[in-house]
Amino acid sequence: MGTGHLVRCRTLAQQLRRRGAEVQFICRAHPGALPELVARDGIPVTLLPPPSSRSDVGDDYADWLGVSQQQDATETIAAIGRQKLDWLVVDHYGIDSEWENAVRSSANRIMAIDDLANRQHTSDILLDQNYSADGSARYADLVSSECRLFLGPRYALLQSQYSACRFSAQHRQEEVRRVLVYFGGSDIADFTAMALNALDSEEFRHLDVDVVVGANYAFFDQTRRLIARRPNVRLHGPRPHLADLMATADIAIGAGGATTWERMCLGVPSIVISLAENQERSCEALATDGLIEYLGSAESVTDTSLAESLRRMCGNPEGREKQSERSRLLVDGLGTMRMAEALFPSSVVDLRIRPAVEREEHKTQLFCSDVSTFELEAGNLAVGQISFTQKTGNEEVEVDCAIDALVQEQSWSDRLLELGIRAFNARQPIVLDPETKDGLIQAAPPFLRSLSVWNQKSERQFSIVILSDNNSWINKMLPRLIRSWIDEGHRVLWVHDVQRVRSADVCFCLSFSQIVPIGVRDLFSHTLVVHESDLPHGKGWSPLTWSILEGRDKVAVTLIEAADKVDSGVIYAQRWIDFEGHELVHELREVQAAATFELCKTFLNDYPSIVRNACEQSGEESFYPRRRPRDSRLHADQTLQQQFSLLRVVDNERYPAFFELNGFRYTLRINKIE
Repeated sequence: MGTGHLVRCRTLAQQLRRRGAEVQFICRAHPGALPELVARDGIPVTLLPPPSSRSDVGDDYADWLGVSQQQDATETIAAIGRQKLDWLVVDHYGIDSEWENAVRSSANRIMAIDDLANRQHTSDILLDQNYSADGSARYADLVSSECRLFLGPRYALLQSQYSACRFSAQHRQEEVRRVLVYFGGSDIADFTAMALNALDSEEFRHLDVDVVVGANYAFFDQTRRLIARRPNVRLHGPRPHLADLMATADIAIGAGGATTWERMCLGVPSIVISLAENQERSCEALATDGLIEYLGSAESVTDTSLAESLRRMCGNPEGREKQSERSRLLVDGLGTMRMAEALFPSSVVDLRIRPAVEREEHKTQLFCSDVSTFELEAGNLAVGQISFTQKTGNEEVEVDCAIDALVQEQSWSDRLLELGIRAFNARQPIVLDPETKDGLIQAAPPFLRSLSVWNQKSERQFSIVILSDNNSWINKMLPRLIRSWIDEGHRVLWVHDVQRVRSADVCFCLSFSQIVPIGVRDLFSHTLVVHESDLPHGKGWSPLTWSILEGRDKVAVTLIEAADKVDSGVIYAQRWIDFEGHELVHELREVQAAATFELCKTFLNDYPSIVRNACEQSGEESFYPRRRPRDSRLHADQTLQQQFSLLRVVDNERYPAFFELNGFRYTLRINKIE
């Protein structure tokens, strides 16, 4: 097996360690195993006993393992020890579902790295970074429906230096001046010598040539003699990476293994020879799509055919430029970060958004002026994009968002919409107050509307304003409601300040503590409030919290019209929500939000009949006071059971529970362990 297998696993291990993972390697002590490559990173390596006889040659991949899969699995389990791994990553052509099933007890999940698509897997994730016209069909009968497939060079496990060098690489000239030769860490058939013989022709002797050989290269002395007879050749031994050499190369000559993706990442036009059967189909597909110059399999290539290919490429600057551009588009060098994100997803609270920029050739301009585009980032990896396309008169924008398939299981669409709307609203211009002509105000942002609404569910499309406090807990959940409405064809504006609203059909005040004056309410046909009590009982502040503190397990959620007196408007609809007595604040809020959104949708769906059927509030009214941080105080002389209702409603971050003892204040945070 080539050195590339070890290098790509090492690259993944380095990225996982940057994310805080503890990593260990297990490999068998075959000749040339190179465990020192991993050990020098400070990563522990366990070497399994060497095979009794040399069996890592030929095309029978099962023999490459050196022992049976069952024996290898048993020894691997022993090397893992009593711990249970979060992930076990396996990269070996001689391992399949038999081995994966055998080691399952030692790992919560298994990731298989494959290139062949020739055997069954029971892994949770499968990575095949090769280019193929067949796509996921290659693995249709080889993995379960639950296995997540990451296919293609977008997920190639490249070292970070390659993506970094994409922007520092010099622009390649029309004339070829420098050639890079590298045929992997072993090059057992010495194609390095073949390339040097081809380059020794008089027409190529002016070219600068970088030759790289690996730690297992057996023809070092012969190659030195070949180099001595030709000027402008530099011989390089084992290197941590080839990014710097590729960045300056005009053409590369090499094998069809993992180095292919490194060359493509840096846009190096390449002449490629497949040195193993498992490289052929990928090379053929790349050649068909004009991404490499493919000479064929090893046994069909000669010095003459290699020289002829080099001659054609040198004489075709337009073809080289086209190949370079297409290669860079296909491989961006971020595959290792993507796979690390798949194994250990970022927390939703760590997601960030920033304006999207053109990434190629140092361009930093924003996209065209009438489109604002933002990228969602997990770490330094873009995992989503949202675009706002401005409409005439600044009254409406079309919004379109997409989440990378890599993280679709994380349900980050709502977070992308939330952060995108905030970022877009923040960019609205500062203008003169139309009344005073001298005071500056921030212009109201436009309504949002979906870019593509093909199956509109609503018979009527509404213009909707949502008002919520800037720091409200409901803001994390509101994008769920907003997304459903714009997908139904409604126009939605979400703001936190009454001064930034626009005239609309309806305004929903959801977890909004500001008074909405009559002048603002006049901008809408209806201004609606959702309140968590059986009105008129329980008007005022934090009614759900007070109800839980009172020991209630059944709470009303009521939709009313906003009025001059707090929580006194007519009632349009009501829902009752039930609790079991164990829910903590985030669970209480999730149920509350679901009922709130159901009432909001009910109003639009049943309009206008819901207005005709409204009823006045009746009965004795009562009021709840505003809750303060001091209301999260526990009493040291009472039991946890006695104070559990309070613990259920405290906010661990904003209003944590606390108690005072011996002249000191202590805080407590509560979390439910499933």
